[in-house]
Amino acid sequence: MLLRLSRLSIGLAAAAAGLMAFGPPELRSLGGDLALALAAAAFGLWRVAVALDRRLAQAVAAVAPLTLGAASLREAEGAVARAAAEAPSFEAALLETAAALRGELGARAARVYLLGGAPGQLSVCELIADRPGFRSPARALAPSSPLLERAAREQRVCLDLPRVLAVPVLRQGVPVALLELTGLELTIDEAALARLLSVARDALDERATQPAAVSRLAHRRSVAVRPSAPHVAVGAGAVPC
Repeated sequence: MLLRLSRLSIGLAAAAAGLMAFGPPELRSLGGDLALALAAAAFGLWRVAVALDRRLAQAVAAVAPLTLGAASLREAEGAVARAAAEAPSFEAALLETAAALRGELGARAARVYLLGGAPGQLSVCELIADRPGFRSPARALAPSSPLLERAAREQRVCLDLPRVLAVPVLRQGVPVALLELTGLELTIDEAALARLLSVARDALDERATQPAAVSRLAHRRSVAVRPSAPHVAVGAGAVPC
């Protein structure tokens, strides 16, 4: 606002200077006084605006960043465990757990992938959260997603904060799904984050081995796939895309 007033004063000062130079002789003296006064006002407003901007920047820099610690994430552990346990199906448990983690950690986006293929040649298809039951076409996991590939290969949580984190989900020791969170801009205590992700992973691993989930996967394997539909070879214990 002050900068706008400063620019307005400069414009008026220029108009007054024009009046002084080209106006009627009886108004030239008045134009000179107005030009001088408006130029001084513009300079004063500009200085005040600069000083206020500096103070505001210092105040923002002095505010300590929000840190998510053990106390902040204690309730999150229960929310994540409930999301995995109470979902009506294994795929729903994956999606709801990813959404819960996104909300608790302040991530910009959360995605869920089902794994297929043989070890060393894994492929993924993304579950579409806003269209239950829909999946993206299968694609090779590596090298397009090195962090996801490493999480699946090493069967452990992999982090590249604040850009991305990947959580593998196992069934009987075989990775069947991956959770990916991106854009984690908040400062998070490492120990608290590790505990939260461990809770999420244990809960999903348990859902993956429950009879309902296993029987549903077996039913999908028995369904014939149309020739035009994408198909991914299924390794031992892997979920077909």
